[in-house]
Amino acid sequence: MRKKIEAWKSPARSESIRLLQLKRAVLAGLALCSYATVSNCSPKDEESAKGGQEQPKSTEMSTAQLEPSLSGSSDSVAQRVAVTDGAGQEGASGRELPPVLPIEESDVIVLPPAGPHRVLIHSGFSGTGATIIDGDDEGLKTIGTVPTGNGVFAMSDDGGKIYVAETYWTRGNRGDREDLLSIYDGQTLNLTKEIDVPGRLLVAPKLHLLSLSSDGALAYIYDFSPASSVHVVDLKTSEVKTSVDIPGCAIAASVGKKSFASLCGDGTIGFTTLGAGETPEMIYTEPLFDADLDPIFENSVVNSDTGEAWFLSYSGNIYPVSFGSGVSLGEKWSITQAAGMGETGVGVQELAWRPGGRYLMTMHYSTNRIFVLMHRGTHWTHKEPGEEIWVLDAEAKTLVRRIPLDGPASSITVTQDADPILFVAGGGFGGGGGYLAAVSPETGKVLRKRQLEGGGMILVPEL
Repeated sequence: MRKKIEAWKSPARSESIRLLQLKRAVLAGLALCSYATVSNCSPKDEESAKGGQEQPKSTEMSTAQLEPSLSGSSDSVAQRVAVTDGAGQEGASGRELPPVLPIEESDVIVLPPAGPHRVLIHSGFSGTGATIIDGDDEGLKTIGTVPTGNGVFAMSDDGGKIYVAETYWTRGNRGDREDLLSIYDGQTLNLTKEIDVPGRLLVAPKLHLLSLSSDGALAYIYDFSPASSVHVVDLKTSEVKTSVDIPGCAIAASVGKKSFASLCGDGTIGFTTLGAGETPEMIYTEPLFDADLDPIFENSVVNSDTGEAWFLSYSGNIYPVSFGSGVSLGEKWSITQAAGMGETGVGVQELAWRPGGRYLMTMHYSTNRIFVLMHRGTHWTHKEPGEEIWVLDAEAKTLVRRIPLDGPASSITVTQDADPILFVAGGGFGGGGGYLAAVSPETGKVLRKRQLEGGGMILVPEL
């Protein structure tokens, strides 16, 4: 029994007890002090206070140093519990302590007004909505996102507003359905308004399912419930002015201040104008294309300001159309013929250069340059991504240049300023390998490039 008591009182046992007591004291100090520092944790010396002597300074203690090891002596442990009377001074261990981090203050960044090279691109099926990119940044930096969900979006000409036609259910994927036109501020990205609409077509984002009039006063939302129609929304009063039935036709590509164009299943073009009292008047052209053998891409180019349009077919034929008081049809011409290859046929086994992709066509209006994603394939490969971008002169109907791509691309758009940039998006959409590149339309040189999943609908302000 005596040996057990002596062992219990041994120096090693006493040292362990001292270490444990020291650790408990330190942890108790932590509980009374702030998480990152120890401030005013030393008891005040009443006698010193009475004598008018200086009170102990506020101390700061690193939490990393407040976990002493039970190995070693209590003196070494005490040395490791380094206390300083100022950030960055030496502790008892003789090494300099890192300064205490300042308190972080949260804030909200407001984007500058949009320039001509700001990019708004759909993030595909990742569910993050639309990503806003600074096209002038060397890394093509992401500067914001807008929650578009399963909706389709549009941007005002100056980039100051972003419009989203979207659908929600009260229980996520079921319950009561609500269709909205949501409006976001282009700088704060705050939701500024929600407008109830009777419905909209539930489909992947496409260019002309939501469009804005040339003066920005009206929005056209394509719907298909139970039949084809277009809801006309007054953006000033936030009301649906009217809904226009367009039987047998689809899309609503804005033309001017009070008109829109549609593609019809019989190969005609429908042209709707809101007349006096907002009464819709719709006319149809003669059959322009064969909807069964050589359909038109719904993402063709329509210039709302001038009323000029260039409709592209699956085989690479371009149909110029002018909208005004009526509709004037231009002469069809072939992209491949312009390249000296002859007109591409519609045979299912015919291998040729063909247009393909999601948003495969764009145009720089002031120079009449059309840009089209092209790939080698047979007919009905119109969704295949492009291997090259063909640059065409819309007025001369000639091929200007061919721009080979580093990787397959599905979407393109070009800025409208005097020093334009061609933005090219490829890969992504859940398949990985997505990218966004800024390309010179004059030389084909890649100016900037970054990894970016998505590669869907892509827009820039028309500045």
